[in-house]
Amino acid sequence: MLGDVKILRPHGGYFCSIQDVLLIVLCGSFCGLRDLERIHQWAKFPAITEFWRNELRILHIPSYSWLTQIFALIEPKSLNEKFTQC
Repeated sequence: MLGDVKILRPHGGYFCSIQDVLLIVLCGSFCGLRDLERIHQWAKFPAITEFWRNELRILHIPSYSWLTQIFALIEPKSLNEKFTQC
């Protein structure tokens, strides 16, 4: 599902996929975090980083700057459609 979200322009070689970024943001939102800065801080916490690595195979958490840039590539309408289809 998350891999089908449309992006506004190609992303060239980021070490963290758009699907991984969406998963990180979604999990942070489920934990009650409401902005990207707090989600990023939470995602970098050692216990959470271990969870990403061991359970979800997300090996790298992008910096806050990269997180916002990658998230900005996502077409909002497409993301909304994916969540309303569930």
